Amino acid sequence: MYSEWAPLQREIQCNKANQSVLQKFPAAAGKEIVCSVVKHLAKNCSTSTIAVDLEEDKDVKWTIEVLCFGLSLPLTEHEAIRDCVNIYCDWLTSLTSPLESVPKPVIENPNLYAREIIHHLLNLFVPRVGSSVDHVKRQSAQCQRVLRSIETVALDSTILTRSTWETMLKFLLAANDSLLAPPAEKDDIGLSSPDIAEHLCERVLSVLFEIWILACARCFPSPSLWKTFRNMCVDWRHHDALVQQWHRINHALLSRLLKIMYGPSYPELQICIPQCTKDLANSTNTSNTRTSSTACTPPGQRKPPMRPFSAVTAPLTQKTSSKSSSTSSNLCKMASPLTPSIGTGQLLLDCSLTMAPNRPQCNSILNLFGAWLFEAALAGVMLHPCHSETAQKQDRRTNSLSESRHSSLAVDYCSDKNRIADNTYECGRAEACGTLCRIFCAHRTGEEILPVYYARFYITMYYGLQTDDSMSNEVLSSILFNSCDLLRVDLAGAQILVPDILNALELVLSDSSQKFK
Repeated sequence: MYSEWAPLQREIQCNKANQSVLQKFPAAAGKEIVCSVVKHLAKNCSTSTIAVDLEEDKDVKWTIEVLCFGLSLPLTEHEAIRDCVNIYCDWLTSLTSPLESVPKPVIENPNLYAREIIHHLLNLFVPRVGSSVDHVKRQSAQCQRVLRSIETVALDSTILTRSTWETMLKFLLAANDSLLAPPAEKDDIGLSSPDIAEHLCERVLSVLFEIWILACARCFPSPSLWKTFRNMCVDWRHHDALVQQWHRINHALLSRLLKIMYGPSYPELQICIPQCTKDLANSTNTSNTRTSSTACTPPGQRKPPMRPFSAVTAPLTQKTSSKSSSTSSNLCKMASPLTPSIGTGQLLLDCSLTMAPNRPQCNSILNLFGAWLFEAALAGVMLHPCHSETAQKQDRRTNSLSESRHSSLAVDYCSDKNRIADNTYECGRAEACGTLCRIFCAHRTGEEILPVYYARFYITMYYGLQTDDSMSNEVLSSILFNSCDLLRVDLAGAQILVPDILNALELVLSDSSQKFK
């Protein structure tokens, strides 16, 4: 969205609005001024009296220069930093219900001073290298206090201007970038231990997403801010917390959207995942295959919560070792009560889903997610020359995946045969292939699907059902588990998949096959 607009990333990262004039003087002099002034102001805030007359704008402006410098002091000056935070949080109440200790100029022009205060508060989120565990915990507590104040202002204030909203969003973007951005140097592994990002990662991200959505309802962010938000999220995606927060927001918004589009009769969106607790490509497991449907992920699999299928299959590197059997047995023990064991000839997987009568068309879903799913389903696959040329002509979109094609989920068209044994993308491919199978299994008789989607799906299935040396156990298992209705629905040209499906089933169900043991 808004890909043509210029981002504000450099402006946010290089903003000097959080610098104080006291930084031009020796650090000792600035520290002495801060400790003297802030201690007196904090005492007034705690007693709810106004002993200091800050009646004019110049008085307040001089004071906020001191407070700005105080927020950048070393963490050893914890009391001074805490007092600065308390004063600024009190002054931010001028946007909602002003306290008695808020100076008159701040009350008369709350948006102007709120923007200055928000700029200065960014100093608190800057990591201090070499700080002790205790100091980092105290810094984290003060950051939490600031985030709560920002949330309160965004939720309760009715006088926020567009400039204040944009300043607030830029502040949250800058705070997240300060904590979550990858190291700037090649050999740097991150901030010095302990890392404040460990304490604030989830919290600062949740506040950013919450206030961003709130801004969409009250003061829609500018296109440049949207482009900046997108670019920065790409930089932070190495943090699990970002992916989890992204999934939470998508789930919450999608639940509301479905009720708006299809009414209250549409089935409630629940996280209820039919799970295959065995590796179907391993013939030693199919005789004991069981089914389970859990309302939530079992306790041993709650981190990370985003990979329901890959979390219950053993890694490829362990499939030929003695660990595979122990892994499978442990996972079975953690699952909820299961059905009795059944023999190979009675293998039955209860993985069919009840389709909503008013469900969207396959074309609509593929228009939204098809580009990502098809690309992820073929990630790391060495394509045949004819398929490679077709894929290169079709893949013309510009997004976060294509911009980071050399380091992320892009399709690898190289001819290096060593890539065949690389299982870097196996879990992601399994998820994408399973999702595509479920989408096409939801096809209704007479429903039209674009030929390009048919072509890309059949190419994906062709590589996913491979039974030669390039076979991927997880991908094959995911396809078989999620495509029970694939040949039942009226898919044009689905018969071309029959030979590959039969070959895959023969390998899975054969007791004499030693290839996958």
